Amino acid sequence: MRVRSRGQASRSSVSSAARASAAASGSTGALRGAAAQPRPSIIENTRTSHGRSRAIVNRDDHRTSRRAKVPLVDFQLEARGLSRRTADGAWLLRDATARVEPGDRLGIHGESGAGKTLFLRALAALDPLASGSLCWNGEEVQGAAFPVYRSRVVYLHQRPALFEGSVEHNLALPFALRVHAHQKLDRARALTLLDALGKPATFLAKAHSDLSGGEAQIASLVRALLTNPAVLLLDEPTASLDAKSTASVGRTLRAWLDEATDRRAIVCVSHDLAFIDALTDRRLRMHGGTLEGGA
Repeated sequence: MRVRSRGQASRSSVSSAARASAAASGSTGALRGAAAQPRPSIIENTRTSHGRSRAIVNRDDHRTSRRAKVPLVDFQLEARGLSRRTADGAWLLRDATARVEPGDRLGIHGESGAGKTLFLRALAALDPLASGSLCWNGEEVQGAAFPVYRSRVVYLHQRPALFEGSVEHNLALPFALRVHAHQKLDRARALTLLDALGKPATFLAKAHSDLSGGEAQIASLVRALLTNPAVLLLDEPTASLDAKSTASVGRTLRAWLDEATDRRAIVCVSHDLAFIDALTDRRLRMHGGTLEGGA
């Protein structure tokens, strides 16, 4: 993930190959309209934060570039100048500019009230902004494109919302949405994830009202992973977990990333610095609503 200080943000150029790919999918943009393909179009010429080209190929599309030196990437999320104010004009989030690409494992830390959650929610397009924009594969996200975008960029709240019914019922709910019509609940996959998180198969039958705060976080994490997002935004994902469960969540998330590094990324906010260190490879600081670069 690349972060540029205020005033230094510049518009990224999107290759003509990206637009051609979007047109070939029958969409006028990577996320334009409800008919957009569930998988984003391919963008070329992506570089890592160290300036080296990163060769990434979509595993669901085994085409390779005719120009062998041009890498193919599966997605690119760019936040440009995201800002939010209070009713009296005070800054809550100020000119946050960043880029998320496949393989990114970014940790964000800062004191309480610094704007970390607001930044994640802004990346997920969940809150209105005073200014700024989100671009997916070079196309600004707006209007009917938001549902598809939110299916690819998933925000996981530290106090997840679960609905009346069993855990399995809650895991199946996203697949009733039109944006996930091409998918269905993979029960075997759910059981595999639950096992990795220390939960037996009987956990699926447990009523939502009987779940502890930590169990609700685990159910919500499994639900998010089953929808196969490209970018997972984690807001204090272990806040209600003990040390053993925290370790299992870390292992599960690292394994999820390693399964498809060329198609997935994580941005994680946590006060647990040991968890952040084990999960991420870069860290940024949020201070007074401003995102600051870090090691």
